[in-house]
Amino acid sequence: MKKITIKKKTGIIALVGIVLWCVFAYMYTLFSVPIERMVRGVVLIESDHQLMLCYGEDKTLALTGIEKTYCTGFFVSRGGDIETHWAHADDSVEALSKDSIRVLLTDLQARTTMRQGELDDMLDEMAYYDRTHTVVDDGYNQVMALHDVLMAEVDSLKLLQNALDEALKGDRFSLRFQRSLAVYYRPTLSDALQRFEAESIDESHCRLADGKLPEGAYVFNPTSMRWGNEQRWAIGYLVEPQKASDSLAFVPQIVNLDTIPASVPFPAVLSGAPVVDARAHIRAVCTPTGWVERGGYAFAPGAWWNSFRQWIGGWFGSSLPAASAPVAYVNRVGERPHEGFGTYTDSLGYTYVGVWEADTLPRGERWVGYRQSVFDTLRSECYVGDFDGQLRPSGEGKMMGASYYEGEWNEGVRHGFGIGITPGRIVSIGSWKKGKFMGEHIIYHADRVYGIDIARYQHEKGKRKYPIRWQDMRVTNLGTRTKKTVHGSTDYPVSFCYIKATQGVRTKSDYSTEDAFQARMAGIHVGHYHFFSPMGGKGQAEWFLQHASLKKGDLPPMLDVELTPKQIEQMGGAEVMLREMVEWIRVVKPRCGTQPVLYVNQNFVDTYMANAPEEVKACPVWVARYSQYRPYVRLVFWQLSDDGRVNGITPDVDIDVFNGSMEQFEDFVRENGVR
Repeated sequence: MKKITIKKKTGIIALVGIVLWCVFAYMYTLFSVPIERMVRGVVLIESDHQLMLCYGEDKTLALTGIEKTYCTGFFVSRGGDIETHWAHADDSVEALSKDSIRVLLTDLQARTTMRQGELDDMLDEMAYYDRTHTVVDDGYNQVMALHDVLMAEVDSLKLLQNALDEALKGDRFSLRFQRSLAVYYRPTLSDALQRFEAESIDESHCRLADGKLPEGAYVFNPTSMRWGNEQRWAIGYLVEPQKASDSLAFVPQIVNLDTIPASVPFPAVLSGAPVVDARAHIRAVCTPTGWVERGGYAFAPGAWWNSFRQWIGGWFGSSLPAASAPVAYVNRVGERPHEGFGTYTDSLGYTYVGVWEADTLPRGERWVGYRQSVFDTLRSECYVGDFDGQLRPSGEGKMMGASYYEGEWNEGVRHGFGIGITPGRIVSIGSWKKGKFMGEHIIYHADRVYGIDIARYQHEKGKRKYPIRWQDMRVTNLGTRTKKTVHGSTDYPVSFCYIKATQGVRTKSDYSTEDAFQARMAGIHVGHYHFFSPMGGKGQAEWFLQHASLKKGDLPPMLDVELTPKQIEQMGGAEVMLREMVEWIRVVKPRCGTQPVLYVNQNFVDTYMANAPEEVKACPVWVARYSQYRPYVRLVFWQLSDDGRVNGITPDVDIDVFNGSMEQFEDFVRENGVR
């Protein structure tokens, strides 16, 4: 009889306990949880990983740098367990067959070779830039800094190419990932950023390494009862931080999922975020393509007890720190965020990231393109800088991708001072106008190598004739027709002089022989040039060689091409003109033992040089451009004005500059002079 009484009492107690638990469970579902408490259960998970190539005898090489990917997670136990949803698509690489890996490595080898070619072209242009510039020139230090960055990439590619060559020669290679996890915790801007080491449990869970939750952290109940018609909110992160100082990137945000069109993709970093209702009941977990639904009620007393304790603590007040800084809200992913940190993707596929102010992004990041696998390029084009109200680059900014530009922008195009580097083209450093490169702003100073080119006009002005005093030669004025920037006073020695010898097949200079003799006597390097006429090139070449007083050691002969569009048309077009120029070169080059110089203007370079025969392209270029900008082409000389002043010459004179230092000029004369 006594035992039966005990059993009855035990049954009654159990029944009462179940009833109380059900009452509590029901009551718990009626009370909302402040959002400031829920954000204290969300963390940013950072995965540092490298794809390693294992080959040969225990050799390894990183195919990628240490890359960081981010996703959201949330606490589900007081022991530091975190639920998430990994977005590690590259993990499948480790399971590839040898044949599949060989295909990937062969493709990587081909693209590495192509990139090495692009870098070689850019470094070649930067080396040319370095030879022809000094620290006095605007942008010199920036270009040299970029040179160092490209050189480091070249060194890395060489190591990669050698490893790929060795791996593909044999059959001993594999791929594996090397990674570590860290967890960042910062509910609001008023909280200090905390970093914890973590370890992976499975594809949807990890754990704090020391098992200790941050003080005041909220723990979600993953088994809670939920209603079917509750509003859904995702608590997580919308952008990957670029560096530890990106304070806002480490603060979770609230996204109302009921206002987002189904066609709008989630940011990858939001993957793993809890989808909750106002009572903190977990309804789903975000993934890169949507969310994974969670079940409703499940019986887990421990989880319920944690939720109850947190609820009671929040009701009566506790040691949990209050949210003294507002949490950033993003109402619609896919529309411009109104205020705070957020992302926006437009109809063209551009993604904008940064701190928004009244629907505008004063400064941030815009990128297009994404990486499908570790072998692809991440972000095919990326702009970092200032924007205007229409989200166009405006102000200071940097564009990175297949080419590089850093400088000023206006209404979405390059405008102002900037530096551009494109494979296959010379470094574009200088002024841009409405997206077009105007040229490099030139600073003239005493360290440059100056010269002149003359004809009969330096001896005759009207009916008067003037001698040239070769021993008095000094450049005293660079001309006033165009604006120029000069450091110091203008008083430069004349280091070289090109003298017109002939024109067409009938005109020759009466002064060239004597001028050449006197110039040599004055220690000035001499060269002769022929003014090209719209007729056969071979006859003009023979006429030039007959009347030019060429001497061994002189500057290479120069072909002066200044034909008008009408004259070119009368010759039969550009193809005929270029063919006759080739004929002139073929006659003169072997007779002088050196490659002639080609004198043209910037328009000729832009219009004809790209399709010119190789014999024309092989000529050192001399460009006439009367402006404040350096000619935009690889050149040996440029003519900066036709109204300069020189002591020793009465009329105006064409002023020229060698594109390099005095040492390089002497090397040019020695290597390219008349034989």
